[in-house]
Amino acid sequence: ASSKDTMNNDANALSFVTDVRITISTMLSSTRTEMVRMLMCIFRFFTGFPVRIFQIFLFKQLITEVK
Repeated sequence: ASSKDTMNNDANALSFVTDVRITISTMLSSTRTEMVRMLMCIFRFFTGFPVRIFQIFLFKQLITEVK
């Protein structure tokens, strides 16, 4: 990879970190209802295919622990 690619990767990583920081600060400064709403949105966003597998896995773990 050229140095230009590396710079692009660094820039992407930096912008991602900035986005995360902004999101965290927004969450901290927002009210409780806004926070709950945001969490609900995140939860809905993540209730896709991988989460289903994860839920099934957790469910199986719980069942085996109960036995």
